[in-house]
Amino acid sequence: EEVADIADLQPGDLVFFGGSRSKDVVGHVGIVTDVDAEGKDFSFVHASRSGVKVDVLSSEYYSKRYLGARRIF
Repeated sequence: EEVADIADLQPGDLVFFGGSRSKDVVGHVGIVTDVDAEGKDFSFVHASRSGVKVDVLSSEYYSKRYLGARRIF
């Protein structure tokens, strides 16, 4: 199910980002680990070329590419 508002995200939700070639097509997926108290930012774990990393939506790279989130039951 779609999670439309960042404030409604929960750990375990999947977050989707546009790829390097097209920001409108999913090219990368992460798993939410934490949502800030104000509901405006979240951290997520994902695989990168250098291994498993934790990043935040507020980073310039990911904020430009964020497409949305889904909750899997």
